[in-house]
Amino acid sequence: MGFVGIIVVTVCVFGGYILAGGHLHVVWQPFEVMIIFGAAIGGLIIGNKPSVLKMLGKQVGHALTAKGIQKQEYLDLLQMLFQLFQIFRKDG
Repeated sequence: MGFVGIIVVTVCVFGGYILAGGHLHVVWQPFEVMIIFGAAIGGLIIGNKPSVLKMLGKQVGHALTAKGIQKQEYLDLLQMLFQLFQIFRKDG
């Protein structure tokens, strides 16, 4: 999902800039990209505790090296979603 997030951020930032009338070649320069991604990473660091950042690093490493999702993980996710939806339905 990390790659999906990166794609969403990139499309939103650059797409919004283009739709606002900006010229993409102005933004698509190494320093501009460094500013945008640096601000995003800085915000991530500011907004989270060191323990969360450490876990994030481990999870990103796992996501990049994982062999894929197993059937049991899908079933666990579906079960958790079912339980959540039941709580939402009953308690609002």
